[in-house]
Amino acid sequence: MNKEEQKHGHDKPVLPLTINGKQFEWNFQYINGTEIRKLGNIPPEEDIFSPLKSRGR
Repeated sequence: MNKEEQKHGHDKPVLPLTINGKQFEWNFQYINGTEIRKLGNIPPEEDIFSPLKSRGR
């Protein structure tokens, strides 16, 4: 395992996220709603939406 893999906990690159127009980097393969709210400072009364991209099927 190289230093980059150790830093992120997996062999994939840092994942870019956009929350309300602001760019973030996420160092894990998955993120849940609680983590999105905390990272983007989104209050519980606001809905969150995560569009999924097709994997070219």
